Amino acid sequence: MIEIGVFHNGASDLPAITTPQDVVVNNGSLEEVHQSYQRVLVSQVRQGILAEQLGFDYWFMTEHHFMPEGPEFSPSPLLVETAIAAHTKRIRLGQMANILPWWHPIRVAEQAAMLDVISGGRLELGIGRGYQPREAEVFGRPYGATIQDQERNRAYYHEAYEIIMKAWTQPSFSHHGEFFSIPPSYTKWHHKATMAYFSLPQAGRTVEEVLQVGQPDMYAMGSPIMAATTTLKEISVFPQPVQKPHPQMWEPVTSERSIRWAARHALNAFTVPEPTSRLKRNIEIFYEEAEKHSWPDRLQRGAWKFGWDAQKHRGFGCCRYVHLLPRRNGQAGPAALQVRPGTAVGLLRPLRLCGGAVGPRRAHVRPAHEDYRGPDHAEGHRYRWHARPSGRADPAYQTDLQLRGFFLHGVV
Repeated sequence: MIEIGVFHNGASDLPAITTPQDVVVNNGSLEEVHQSYQRVLVSQVRQGILAEQLGFDYWFMTEHHFMPEGPEFSPSPLLVETAIAAHTKRIRLGQMANILPWWHPIRVAEQAAMLDVISGGRLELGIGRGYQPREAEVFGRPYGATIQDQERNRAYYHEAYEIIMKAWTQPSFSHHGEFFSIPPSYTKWHHKATMAYFSLPQAGRTVEEVLQVGQPDMYAMGSPIMAATTTLKEISVFPQPVQKPHPQMWEPVTSERSIRWAARHALNAFTVPEPTSRLKRNIEIFYEEAEKHSWPDRLQRGAWKFGWDAQKHRGFGCCRYVHLLPRRNGQAGPAALQVRPGTAVGLLRPLRLCGGAVGPRRAHVRPAHEDYRGPDHAEGHRYRWHARPSGRADPAYQTDLQLRGFFLHGVV
């Protein structure tokens, strides 16, 4: 069994232009880029709905900001997917990923849980550390996170994950760590309603567990909530997800360190296109680490299949290029493509398989890496057509192919 999903990596619908420096960027003014992203935002919602209609199992979106150059417009995947959820019933909604060092973890816990509730339990929460300083230093600074210090970034990420898990699985909690004190120890809360509620036997927590009740504050003025030395000890985060004990979590991974962390903490791993030999080794690392730690899993279901277990929806997902071959002389497939390396080829019609970028995108026929050998090689050559509709092409992909289409990923 193969599960297939869509990874929407952001887009622009403006035409592309190659600069004298051989870099592909948006061909438009900043005002035109603003207008483009307004159109693309509406298209993202429509494409997520279309993905369900076409039978796809998952819809994933990235998180990126401040992109006048063209690719990766996707500032709030949770918000877009909430709109998609209102018009779909089956497709599972994930993010690749919500960048935790750019957010307060309680905010992520709340908004992700809201998506799970509105969608009827279809959230697949993807979390990541980020890598682009233009985004990381703008959003991360208030929280003490930075991508320019990898160890600090990683420490923040791990603590944020811990807080999200507490918010989702405990009816009332506190957290006091390196980056966060929740609630802050100085939070005054002499609130009659809080005291009355937690005095009820059915509340599940007592006043003494939630509040440190104190005497009147001789220096207090104004609100009676702050007129005493009573402080808050715990908070409850609402809503919690409908999936129990919590939704499945994912992490985009590159390094061995991240792969092993994901396996130990019961996250699914996910990777972008990479050589098959490296992908195989990464899956082996993930599987070995999970086995070493007795198969961590949110539902305690034991071992899963190597690679991806479609019954348990657990394991290592991979994002691969969409390989396309045009018809020639009535033939499709390898025999249809007789080209030399570097030859530009055209698509006969718009590719409308699943959600993704609406606008010009580029592809290139190039020698395939030897690890990518497969049945779709052109006759006599190891070439294949790499479609890059999810964002601007790498400068090496210099062709005139205009593709209105989408980027596909699968978990197998």
